Amino acid sequence: MKDNCTVLLVEDDPIDQMNIKQAFTEIGVLTPLVIAGDGIEGLEILRNPDNLLPNLILLDLKMPKMDGFEFLFEIKNDDLLRGIPVVILTHVSNPEYVKKCYELGASGYIVKSPQYLELLKIIDRLDDYWSLSVLPDF
Repeated sequence: MKDNCTVLLVEDDPIDQMNIKQAFTEIGVLTPLVIAGDGIEGLEILRNPDNLLPNLILLDLKMPKMDGFEFLFEIKNDDLLRGIPVVILTHVSNPEYVKKCYELGASGYIVKSPQYLELLKIIDRLDDYWSLSVLPDF
């Protein structure tokens, strides 16, 4: 990812949070990773005027309080937040979920592997893609 970017990870599972954070470190991603434990916390981070907006959001779907679908709907209907790319990063491989996420405005849908080495490859490929992408400044 680009050096001047930030990434918001919206993920409730502490093990997945730790694995994704470790994968960022292991492949040398210097991009700051901000972690929210659910959709409500993610929205609080995004709507706090003291925080810089992230250039990318990695979003789990199955979370308590506010799931990924609700979170995605909220930010894609917010004039300030709708331009932030959101990549779904979930264990759920369901064609109906994929369709719904793209209809709600997701930029991508990736099924994460429970195997750490596979997750490492996924994060590495995400890093490659977003390093090449031109991202808006927020």
